[in-house]
Amino acid sequence: MTKRAFSLIEIIFVLILIGIVASIGSEIVFKSYENKLISHALNTAADKTRLALEIIAKRFSYRIPGTEVARKSSDFNDVV
Repeated sequence: MTKRAFSLIEIIFVLILIGIVASIGSEIVFKSYENKLISHALNTAADKTRLALEIIAKRFSYRIPGTEVARKSSDFNDVV
């Protein structure tokens, strides 16, 4: 009549291992979410800057006669 069950020491050991894995996993998830927020903020700032530059260039081309914006390639950042 032997019972097949886990001893208290085995259960405590498993709970400690689950806690360690959960703490490491939560740190990885937090860092990846933080990197996502930073990259989103940088992309938003770059888009707003590009839009502001285009608006300024259009206003200058309409305000000052003979003013043109020349580009060497299809890249919007490459302005002559």
